[in-house]
Amino acid sequence: MGNMDTKSALAYIASVYRSISETDDKSDISLFAVALKYSELRPDLQEVFPHIFSFMPGITLPQTKHTEYGSYAKSEGIKSIEVETKAFLDFWSTLNSKNTSISPLPKKVFISHGRKEDWRKVQEYVERTLEIPTLELAQEANKGRTIFQKLVDESDSCGYAIIIMTGDDLTTDEQIRARENVIHELGYFQGKYGPDRVCLLHEEGVNIPTNIAGWVYIPFPEGGIEAALGGITRELKHL
Repeated sequence: MGNMDTKSALAYIASVYRSISETDDKSDISLFAVALKYSELRPDLQEVFPHIFSFMPGITLPQTKHTEYGSYAKSEGIKSIEVETKAFLDFWSTLNSKNTSISPLPKKVFISHGRKEDWRKVQEYVERTLEIPTLELAQEANKGRTIFQKLVDESDSCGYAIIIMTGDDLTTDEQIRARENVIHELGYFQGKYGPDRVCLLHEEGVNIPTNIAGWVYIPFPEGGIEAALGGITRELKHL
């Protein structure tokens, strides 16, 4: 299906999600044809929606019709397609909504972070001072889910995200950068919640990738994330 148009691609992705989500038995062999076709068409879908697919992690796809379906289903392959198509539809819905405003206070704030423990001070401040519940992914039960599936599921209960970009890694040219999961989740939540629902806290000296260089952020010195707490208050109050 070369030269796939936007309308057809969107309808196809929705149909794949419905087919998988509405089948209780994920080992049902009828889903194998769905998985094979999705594997075949995914490159075309990426060409139609390059921005959205750039935030999707790698998933398990059957390579040929000779792939053993039982092993594929047990490897969470079918489930990974379900998670990806659901995440895609969440992105599309938010990006194309005419009204991305949310209620005065989000029902829960998702906190994304790297290795450093600065996020704990943010969580304590938001919960105790601002009296808004938070969610931090590692504190939630895994329930046998992949990390991305867990992110998609748990973020459904939140209406806002605080992304804490600290210097956790070094690039090959010795630049300090944030963890890759933090960069990924920044884009993910921008698409899922909308730009007005994401607050970025940036540790001074940490490299900012060029694709987000224009993003407005709240700076704080290394070891001094308290300096950003007032900015968090302003961002949440405007909602």
